[in-house]
Amino acid sequence: MRDINLIQLRYTTHSTNKAVLSTLHLRQKFVCYMLEREDVIISPGRFKITLQKADTVLNRKYYERFPNFHQGMIWIRRIPRRRNVYMHIGNEPKHSKGCPLTGTYPVHLADGSAKVVSSTDAYKRLYGLLLPYLVDTEEYSVYITVGGMIEMIKWEAWK
Repeated sequence: MRDINLIQLRYTTHSTNKAVLSTLHLRQKFVCYMLEREDVIISPGRFKITLQKADTVLNRKYYERFPNFHQGMIWIRRIPRRRNVYMHIGNEPKHSKGCPLTGTYPVHLADGSAKVVSSTDAYKRLYGLLLPYLVDTEEYSVYITVGGMIEMIKWEAWK
């Protein structure tokens, strides 16, 4: 079984709107930007990713919106003191209860706040790249490593 590693590299905090921005990389290539609420960011570490296929409100919404490709939510598993954390569409911290949101571009506003835009495009790109690995669970295990540059250097996450 081969490990597939995503790297979520945090690079800034904007306390005005409680947003933390990061970049997401798959096999050392940039995929998209991520935005998290500062009060519920994922703690630094390495976590398993699978597809959540249960009949939930969010899954039904995405099945209806993307009937041609949605096969389950991108689920970040085994986060201490957290559950039901999914990568999904949204532009501002208020669009999340604690999940990372995808974006094509970050926007730094004059008031010091931040958001991501073109979230749907970024989500589709991420989903398309991850899906082959997530459905072939006998061949691949998918993980995400989350942290800042110091953690990435310490963990040698880019190798």
